[in-house]
Amino acid sequence: SELLLLHSIFSPMESKATSLLRNISAANCNNGTQEEKAFEHDNGDLQRAEKCTEKQRDKIQAQLALKSGSVGVEGCYDSSSWLGSFFTEETDIGSESFIGISVGCNRGDDAIQTARMGMMDDEFDAVTYTKALGSLPAHVACRNPPEKQANISYPKRLGEMHCIEPMPSTFKAIERATTEMSLDRKKFVVTHAAISTASGFVKFPDAKAGEETLGIGNCEDGKFNCVDVPMYSLDSYADQFVQGKGPINVLQIDVEGYDFNVMFGASSVLDRTLYLEFEHSGAGTWGSLHVQDAVKLLDGKGFTCYWASDNYLWRITQCYFDLYDSWKEWSNVVCVHRSNTKLLERMENNFLKTLADPTLEEKAKFCKMCKGPWGRCVARLTYLIQKYGNTNATQVKLEIMERGYCINPT
Repeated sequence: SELLLLHSIFSPMESKATSLLRNISAANCNNGTQEEKAFEHDNGDLQRAEKCTEKQRDKIQAQLALKSGSVGVEGCYDSSSWLGSFFTEETDIGSESFIGISVGCNRGDDAIQTARMGMMDDEFDAVTYTKALGSLPAHVACRNPPEKQANISYPKRLGEMHCIEPMPSTFKAIERATTEMSLDRKKFVVTHAAISTASGFVKFPDAKAGEETLGIGNCEDGKFNCVDVPMYSLDSYADQFVQGKGPINVLQIDVEGYDFNVMFGASSVLDRTLYLEFEHSGAGTWGSLHVQDAVKLLDGKGFTCYWASDNYLWRITQCYFDLYDSWKEWSNVVCVHRSNTKLLERMENNFLKTLADPTLEEKAKFCKMCKGPWGRCVARLTYLIQKYGNTNATQVKLEIMERGYCINPT
């Protein structure tokens, strides 16, 4: 079964014989010299995440309106308050150089901004890159505006950023834009490939450049023009294309419902990853799996995971609710390896600060009555609270309903 496969891939335990064989394999010589072994977390003495208190669980339940049968984490998120601040304020990022991987890179905007943040190099300029892309459609989902890109606060770091995109037309647009900006010499690696559980070839839609809602699953019904594209497991991709042997600082996964397939084939990559982002929904293989399956297995690999929405975090690890098993709307999960103590502290502090924010319960009380999309209601409320300065203002509620963001409350 899928879960048995997951446990076999993600299990942190191994027999002495298996460990010995793995070490022998890693020590194979190449032209008489020992091949450098990639970094790997030592989880032996790593502490587990603390269980949420009953008071914290009550806060999560109220802020996310769990009693309404939904989970109020739909919508985009802004990681600048934890991830962005970490890279701009910390001199020690957990490695001497930076490695970033974006799986399902789409337009490449996020990868450019991640490279800028990780390598502290202003040649990764999101505004210039957006112009170089030309007339590609705007993001349907989340994208940090180009003008909000990270400030350069430290001398440049060495590193590499991998942008992996399977859509042929989108790949060509990214390749053209990055070549125009000479980013290939900065080790911005653009690869035309799909990432899944194994290596080979797979059918993928060949649609208009910038289309971001199509994936492997769309080739099953014959409605789209699909072509063969190279496919790798993330482990095999890293072995072939990632030059650095140090930690992978940032791993981003956005593959239209097949995020868990990527993780199926990424056991070794996860063993060297410091920070991970992925999407959760009811699409693709998420239809038969639960977010708890991912969170528990990642916990076993040393990660603590959070729901991310707007600039807020709610911890999932050791704070799980049964409702999460049946709720499968589009949402985002971010995880930090617990050895990455400075980033973990920032994210945990964000979680505690989120629980202490009284405005979130006010938003929940209003939005849980709405028949419209929760994420749209919350996003509109956030904007209007800033505009009017009052979460209960009649003007706020009327404007939300007038614009169709919330059908009249029941």
